[in-house]
Amino acid sequence: MLSGPDASGWRAHITIQNKVSPREARGLKAELERNFDPRPLSIGGLGLHRYLDGPWETLAGYPFRG
Repeated sequence: MLSGPDASGWRAHITIQNKVSPREARGLKAELERNFDPRPLSIGGLGLHRYLDGPWETLAGYPFRG
């Protein structure tokens, strides 16, 4: 059973920062937006990880065919 944000549906994203103040997050966002150059993204597969209260343990990788 999923709860909170995990239950609201899938939305592809890339996490750049986590657990920082809103001010710090806005500052990095503004800095990154100055030189952001959108381009196509290729995804070669999915990875399964387990959170270990700090680090993440890689459990498996599932490459896409083709």
